[in-house]
Amino acid sequence: MTKLPAGSLIFMKFVDRKGIVHEKPAGREVKKRDSCYGVAVRDGSVLLIKPVWIDRWELPGGGADPEESVFDAMKREFFEETGFVVKSSDSKPIVRKQRFYSDDQDIFYDSTMNFFRINKLEQSDGSQKLSWEIKKVKWVRIDFLDDKNTHKIHLEIIRGGNS
Repeated sequence: MTKLPAGSLIFMKFVDRKGIVHEKPAGREVKKRDSCYGVAVRDGSVLLIKPVWIDRWELPGGGADPEESVFDAMKREFFEETGFVVKSSDSKPIVRKQRFYSDDQDIFYDSTMNFFRINKLEQSDGSQKLSWEIKKVKWVRIDFLDDKNTHKIHLEIIRGGNS
C-alpha cells in the first residue's frame, strides 16, 4: 500500500448518468442512494429504455424514495418508465456498487444498484403517461447490445452477471 505525503488530498472519482467521470472536491458530502432496476427478458430480447440525456440503452429503473423498499421502487420505476406492470419477479436482487454523480442535482452518491429479474409482466391499460425522462421503450435483441450502445453495468447484468 502506498503511503501518501502528509497533507495530500485524495480525490474520489464518480460517474454521472452520461458516463462522464467527475472528481469529488475535497470536503463535499457523499450521500447514500439505492437505485432499482427490472430485467425483463423474453425470446432473446430484453425490455430497455432510452433516456433523453444519452443515446444508449438502459434497464428501466431509478432511485428509491425515502421509506420505499427497493422492491417497491423497482416496480414503481418500471411502470413509470415502460407502462408495464411487474406481476412476478425474483425477490432477491443482484447488487452492484457504484460511485454516482447526479449532474442534474450536483450531488455525489455511494450508490447501491439493485437488479431484479422479472418473471411476468402485464401491459397497463395505456392510460399511464411515461416519464418525461424516456424517449424510447423497446424490446431489444440481447445479441445487438454492446458496450457502445448499452450502459456497461446494465449490460453485464443482462448477459448474466448473477453474483
